[in-house]
Amino acid sequence: MKLSLTTKFFLNLLVAIGIVVISMVVLIQYSFNRGFLNYVNTIEEKQLETLAGSLEKAYGETGGWDFVRDNPRILNNFLKDSIPEGSHSQRDFGFSKSGRPGRPQGPPPPLERGMANRPPPHDVPEGTRPFVARIVLMDGDGNTLFGPPDHPDHMKTIALRYNNKTVGSLGLIPQLHLTENLQLGFVKAQKRAFFIIAFLTACVAALLSLPLARQMVKRIKTLAAGTHRLTAGHYDTRLPVGAKDELGRLIRDFNTLADTLEHNEKMR
Repeated sequence: MKLSLTTKFFLNLLVAIGIVVISMVVLIQYSFNRGFLNYVNTIEEKQLETLAGSLEKAYGETGGWDFVRDNPRILNNFLKDSIPEGSHSQRDFGFSKSGRPGRPQGPPPPLERGMANRPPPHDVPEGTRPFVARIVLMDGDGNTLFGPPDHPDHMKTIALRYNNKTVGSLGLIPQLHLTENLQLGFVKAQKRAFFIIAFLTACVAALLSLPLARQMVKRIKTLAAGTHRLTAGHYDTRLPVGAKDELGRLIRDFNTLADTLEHNEKMR
């Protein structure tokens, strides 16, 4: 099947537009995912600072970390104040809708099992665990009181101080991937919106490229028709130059050639 020149122009423009749109969508999605993940990590760092202040106050009131060693579940009270209501992390640790600690269904949460003594499952990457499962509380000697025993180098750490003395540290393993349903739902909705916008952009560009291709081919067809007339002996054929581009210069050369042939014919 032989394609017309208009179709070839149109398909070339369409392919170029498609490549640009796809590249734009990929880059925007990558930028959005990284930016939203950084935003989530920033929010969690603010929660970590709130939790650190509560723990420093509790340390001063009790005179040590025995309140954590004796009952790690007491950290529920501090975590509840630093985690947004209704988040995935609150449900994991048994917070009821009223904000009071409750008993979750199924196996006991990590706090009851002693997270400092039992590492998380190996099949769950450290950067994809919920907020509370990535918190690390250590005493002044660096002993882990709460959280996973293995700490990555990129962990965000806040020094806990009492009476101008460092009495411990509170760390947070940064989130490497989005895990909560609300976060994933928001990202999914944005991706859907990106694809819709990209599809509409491609459709509009296709509609605009079709008349553009026809306009380009129209000038070429005019030049081809003039050439046929000239070869048939109609030396008085002249074409409108139009735009001052490469095709316009070619039409001017055509008119010059027609002038020369007409002059030679008259001289002959």
